Amino acid sequence: MKNTVKSKTMTGKTFNSQHIDVYWWNMGRKTKEYSGLIEGYLEYRNITFKEISYRSVKGLHFEIPAGNGHITFQQYGGDNNIMAIKAIQMFLIYMGDPAQIKIGLSTISIN
Repeated sequence: MKNTVKSKTMTGKTFNSQHIDVYWWNMGRKTKEYSGLIEGYLEYRNITFKEISYRSVKGLHFEIPAGNGHITFQQYGGDNNIMAIKAIQMFLIYMGDPAQIKIGLSTISIN
């Protein structure tokens, strides 16, 4: 899949080198879809982002592919990795299948 990142921040400076594993349940079978860094999954799924700011508070604006359009998500302040995980969750929810994201010792389940 070709990435359409609209920001020049896809260098690891926006996100810490956080490792994630993403799993799907398809036809009752758990399948590992991805294992790697957060920014790698964003690129793999064509989830684009750009840095934004409002009155000196920095944030991120995400565009998540959804059918013929996209879902937008933005947040100011906070941790960039958490914002990226929220964008990944939104993508997986849109896809509709049960999924799981493992980040370190934490697990996020999407039913």
